[in-house]
Amino acid sequence: MRKFSLVLFCIFAVITCCRAGIGQNRFSLQQYFIPEDSIKKVKPLHSPKKAALMSALVPGLGQIYNKKYWKLPIVYAGMGGTLYGVLWNHKYFKYYRNCLRARYDDDVNTIDPLPLYPDDVLVTYKNYYQRYRDLCFIGMAAVYTLQILDAAVDAHLFYFDVGPDLSFHWQPEVSGDAYGPTCGIGFGLTFR
Repeated sequence: MRKFSLVLFCIFAVITCCRAGIGQNRFSLQQYFIPEDSIKKVKPLHSPKKAALMSALVPGLGQIYNKKYWKLPIVYAGMGGTLYGVLWNHKYFKYYRNCLRARYDDDVNTIDPLPLYPDDVLVTYKNYYQRYRDLCFIGMAAVYTLQILDAAVDAHLFYFDVGPDLSFHWQPEVSGDAYGPTCGIGFGLTFR
Protein backbone atom coordinates (compact mmCIF):
# COMPACT_ATOMS: atom_id res chain seq x y z
CA MET A 1 0.00 0.00 0.00
CA ARG A 2 2.86 2.38 0.77
CA LYS A 3 4.40 1.86 -2.68
CA PHE A 4 1.09 2.55 -4.34
CA SER A 5 0.55 5.78 -2.44
CA LEU A 6 4.14 6.87 -3.20
CA VAL A 7 3.56 6.27 -6.93
CA LEU A 8 0.29 8.24 -6.81
CA PHE A 9 2.01 11.11 -5.02
CA CYS A 10 4.78 11.19 -7.68
CA ILE A 11 2.23 11.18 -10.52
CA PHE A 12 0.26 13.98 -8.84
CA ALA A 13 3.46 16.02 -8.34
CA VAL A 14 4.46 15.64 -12.01
CA ILE A 15 0.99 16.57 -13.26
CA THR A 16 0.90 19.62 -11.00
CA CYS A 17 4.33 20.72 -12.20
CA CYS A 18 3.33 20.21 -15.84
CA ARG A 19 0.14 22.25 -15.44
CA ALA A 20 2.04 25.07 -13.81
CA GLY A 21 4.45 25.16 -16.75
CA ILE A 22 1.90 25.04 -19.58
CA GLY A 23 1.58 28.84 -19.93
CA GLN A 24 5.37 29.40 -19.97
CA ASN A 25 7.46 29.39 -23.12
CA ARG A 26 10.06 27.02 -21.70
CA PHE A 27 9.17 24.17 -19.40
CA SER A 28 11.63 22.08 -17.48
CA LEU A 29 11.20 19.96 -14.40
CA GLN A 30 14.61 21.17 -13.22
CA GLN A 31 13.31 24.70 -12.71
CA TYR A 32 11.07 23.38 -9.91
CA PHE A 33 13.72 21.31 -8.17
CA ILE A 34 17.16 22.82 -8.95
CA PRO A 35 17.88 26.52 -9.38
CA GLU A 36 19.33 27.31 -12.82
CA ASP A 37 22.28 29.16 -11.30
CA SER A 38 23.50 25.99 -9.63
CA ILE A 39 23.44 23.92 -12.84
CA LYS A 40 26.95 23.78 -14.25
CA LYS A 41 27.49 23.95 -17.96
CA VAL A 42 29.21 20.79 -19.16
CA LYS A 43 32.22 21.49 -21.34
CA PRO A 44 32.68 19.20 -24.31
CA LEU A 45 35.59 16.87 -23.68
CA HIS A 46 38.82 17.60 -25.50
CA SER A 47 39.74 14.25 -27.01
CA PRO A 48 43.43 13.24 -27.22
CA LYS A 49 42.48 10.48 -29.64
CA LYS A 50 40.85 13.00 -31.98
CA ALA A 51 43.86 15.33 -31.75
CA ALA A 52 46.28 12.50 -32.55
CA LEU A 53 44.15 11.28 -35.46
CA MET A 54 43.86 14.78 -36.90
CA SER A 55 47.64 15.24 -36.65
CA ALA A 56 48.21 11.86 -38.27
CA LEU A 57 45.99 12.76 -41.23
CA VAL A 58 47.31 16.31 -41.75
CA PRO A 59 50.45 17.41 -39.89
CA GLY A 60 49.64 20.41 -37.70
CA LEU A 61 45.87 19.86 -37.64
CA GLY A 62 46.06 18.46 -34.10
CA GLN A 63 47.85 21.62 -32.97
CA ILE A 64 45.05 23.70 -34.52
CA TYR A 65 42.48 21.51 -32.70
CA ASN A 66 44.34 22.19 -29.43
CA LYS A 67 44.42 25.93 -30.21
CA LYS A 68 48.24 25.99 -30.13
CA TYR A 69 48.64 27.96 -33.33
CA TRP A 70 52.20 29.05 -32.49
CA LYS A 71 53.38 25.44 -32.99
CA LEU A 72 52.34 25.35 -36.66
CA PRO A 73 55.48 27.10 -37.96
CA ILE A 74 57.64 24.70 -35.94
CA VAL A 75 55.86 21.65 -37.34
CA TYR A 76 56.00 22.87 -40.92
CA ALA A 77 59.60 24.07 -40.61
CA GLY A 78 60.59 20.61 -39.37
CA MET A 79 58.68 18.84 -42.12
CA GLY A 80 59.84 21.27 -44.80
CA GLY A 81 63.49 21.20 -43.68
CA THR A 82 63.69 17.44 -43.69
CA LEU A 83 61.88 17.26 -47.05
CA TYR A 84 64.36 19.76 -48.48
CA GLY A 85 67.21 17.62 -47.13
CA VAL A 86 65.74 14.52 -48.77
CA LEU A 87 65.36 16.24 -52.15
CA TRP A 88 68.81 17.88 -52.04
CA ASN A 89 70.66 14.68 -51.10
CA HIS A 90 68.65 12.58 -53.56
CA LYS A 91 69.56 14.93 -56.40
CA TYR A 92 73.30 14.55 -55.76
CA PHE A 93 72.98 10.82 -55.05
CA LYS A 94 71.38 10.34 -58.49
CA TYR A 95 74.03 12.54 -60.13
CA TYR A 96 76.98 10.52 -58.76
CA ARG A 97 75.19 7.22 -59.34
CA ASN A 98 74.60 8.18 -63.00
CA CYS A 99 78.27 9.23 -63.30
CA LEU A 100 79.31 5.77 -62.11
CA ARG A 101 76.86 4.10 -64.50
CA ALA A 102 78.18 6.17 -67.39
CA ARG A 103 81.75 5.22 -66.52
CA TYR A 104 80.99 1.47 -66.49
CA ASP A 105 78.62 1.56 -69.46
CA ASP A 106 79.76 -0.52 -72.45
CA ASP A 107 78.31 2.01 -74.89
CA VAL A 108 81.04 4.01 -76.71
CA ASN A 109 78.72 7.00 -77.21
CA THR A 110 78.31 7.54 -73.45
CA ILE A 111 80.36 10.48 -72.19
CA ASP A 112 81.87 10.38 -68.70
CA PRO A 113 80.76 13.65 -67.01
CA LEU A 114 83.57 13.54 -64.41
CA PRO A 115 86.63 12.01 -66.07
CA LEU A 116 89.11 13.50 -63.58
CA TYR A 117 87.53 11.87 -60.51
CA PRO A 118 88.73 8.38 -59.57
CA ASP A 119 86.16 5.60 -59.11
CA ASP A 120 86.54 5.38 -55.35
CA VAL A 121 85.82 9.11 -54.96
CA LEU A 122 82.60 8.78 -56.99
CA VAL A 123 81.55 5.79 -54.89
CA THR A 124 82.31 7.75 -51.70
CA TYR A 125 80.22 10.73 -52.87
CA LYS A 126 77.34 8.48 -53.94
CA ASN A 127 77.35 6.68 -50.57
CA TYR A 128 77.61 10.00 -48.68
CA TYR A 129 74.54 11.52 -50.33
CA GLN A 130 72.61 8.25 -50.08
CA ARG A 131 73.34 8.05 -46.34
CA TYR A 132 72.23 11.61 -45.64
CA ARG A 133 69.13 11.22 -47.79
CA ASP A 134 68.16 8.19 -45.72
CA LEU A 135 68.89 10.09 -42.48
CA CYS A 136 66.62 12.91 -43.67
CA PHE A 137 63.85 10.35 -44.25
CA ILE A 138 64.33 9.16 -40.67
CA GLY A 139 64.28 12.78 -39.47
CA MET A 140 61.04 13.42 -41.36
CA ALA A 141 59.45 10.35 -39.76
CA ALA A 142 60.66 11.56 -36.33
CA VAL A 143 59.18 15.06 -36.85
CA TYR A 144 55.91 13.51 -38.04
CA THR A 145 55.74 11.19 -35.00
CA LEU A 146 56.68 13.95 -32.55
CA GLN A 147 53.98 16.30 -33.81
CA ILE A 148 51.39 13.53 -33.35
CA LEU A 149 52.62 12.89 -29.80
CA ASP A 150 52.67 16.63 -29.10
CA ALA A 151 49.04 16.97 -30.20
CA ALA A 152 47.96 14.02 -28.03
CA VAL A 153 49.81 15.28 -24.93
CA ASP A 154 48.49 18.82 -25.44
CA ALA A 155 44.96 17.47 -25.66
CA HIS A 156 45.46 15.54 -22.40
CA LEU A 157 46.64 18.73 -20.69
CA PHE A 158 44.07 21.01 -22.32
CA TYR A 159 42.19 21.71 -19.07
CA PHE A 160 45.29 21.77 -16.85
CA ASP A 161 45.31 24.85 -14.63
CA VAL A 162 48.38 27.04 -15.08
CA GLY A 163 47.08 29.98 -13.07
CA PRO A 164 49.22 32.46 -11.15
CA ASP A 165 48.77 30.61 -7.84
CA LEU A 166 50.95 27.72 -9.05
CA SER A 167 54.62 28.22 -8.27
CA PHE A 168 57.89 26.36 -8.03
CA HIS A 169 60.80 27.63 -5.98
CA TRP A 170 64.24 26.14 -5.40
CA GLN A 171 67.10 27.26 -3.19
CA PRO A 172 70.49 25.84 -2.20
CA GLU A 173 70.78 24.28 1.24
CA VAL A 174 73.61 23.27 3.53
CA SER A 175 72.79 20.62 6.09
CA GLY A 176 74.91 19.57 9.03
CA ASP A 177 75.15 16.42 11.06
CA ALA A 178 74.61 16.72 14.82
CA TYR A 179 76.83 13.68 15.55
CA GLY A 180 79.95 14.73 13.68
CA PRO A 181 81.75 17.31 11.57
CA THR A 182 80.13 16.26 8.27
CA CYS A 183 77.88 18.47 6.22
CA GLY A 184 75.92 18.10 3.01
CA ILE A 185 75.20 20.44 0.15
CA GLY A 186 71.98 20.19 -1.82
CA PHE A 187 68.92 22.11 -2.88
CA GLY A 188 65.37 22.40 -1.63
CA LEU A 189 62.23 22.41 -3.77
CA THR A 190 59.00 24.11 -2.78
CA PHE A 191 55.74 23.61 -4.67
CA ARG A 192 52.68 25.78 -4.01
